[in-house]
Amino acid sequence: LGFSAGLPCYDTFRELFPGAQWIGDGKTVVIEWQGQPMAFNFEALIDVSSNAIVGSEVTDTEDEAAVLAALSHARFTTGGEPLCVTLDRKPSNHTAEVISAVAPAELLASIKARPTAKAPIEGCFGLFSQTAPPLVVNGATPREQARSALKLYILGWSWARNRRPRRRLGGRTPIDAYQASRPTDQQVAEAKAWIAELKRREEMSRLTLEAKADPVRRQLLEAAFQDLCIADSDNHLA
Repeated sequence: LGFSAGLPCYDTFRELFPGAQWIGDGKTVVIEWQGQPMAFNFEALIDVSSNAIVGSEVTDTEDEAAVLAALSHARFTTGGEPLCVTLDRKPSNHTAEVISAVAPAELLASIKARPTAKAPIEGCFGLFSQTAPPLVVNGATPREQARSALKLYILGWSWARNRRPRRRLGGRTPIDAYQASRPTDQQVAEAKAWIAELKRREEMSRLTLEAKADPVRRQLLEAAFQDLCIADSDNHLA
């Protein structure tokens, strides 16, 4: 579970259940805005058992305020309290305000200079570094900047969506399913035949629509409806 009251723990984590233990840490993230690199602190809390990021915040520095904000966000997203929160030994992580904010959960300190003591959150940050798109916001006008920022948001959302397991894919993620696909020659031939059929149907539909829009035919139909006293005020039948 971490390190508390001067007593060391095991090098590996004992996973209890979701909500039992949250682990928090900060990571410096640099984003380029209009050609100027800007560094921020990405503060995050991860649940050990579910591996879910339960709370996060972006601040100027890794400090007490960052921890308090991430804790507040984690409570909001989970709607509950953990049994304990593990943070590293930075003084800003163990102030009276942080201890009070964590309560009634226990505040534990991770073992110094031992990466395994924060393995879940370190792994999370490592994955973020590997998968996040280049954090660059360009644009001379507010609209161009907004479009660039929106592109980053959509890219991040797409990364997360593509890595979410799907029941219809047998528990695999869309990325797993795509990369593992090895269609046979027969499957490829059947797919091409079906695509050709779809193309044929599309062409038939296009010809039908063109015929319906032919002005001469429309005039003939409208005249025939009038002769037969068939109401078609909105030209729906025609």
